[in-house]
Amino acid sequence: MNEATLPQPGYLAQGKRYLTFRQAAQEYPAFSVVALRWLRVNGATTGFDRCVISIGHKVVLDTLAFEEWLDQQRASRKEAA
Repeated sequence: MNEATLPQPGYLAQGKRYLTFRQAAQEYPAFSVVALRWLRVNGATTGFDRCVISIGHKVVLDTLAFEEWLDQQRASRKEAA
């Protein structure tokens, strides 16, 4: 196998913290681009708005904040049960 055909490490493995929704959907396959956009639109209700940074028309996901948000969702589900 030559170097051109080797699989590339994911964005997170490359040390990327801020990802577009398309990149994030590749790194977190449980979340499609459409699902991430829905979370963004409803961010004030879901708390997801703290995971998103908007600069002009560019929107990126802060992966550290996103993983913290996921952990909080899991914890709140356990408390509710």
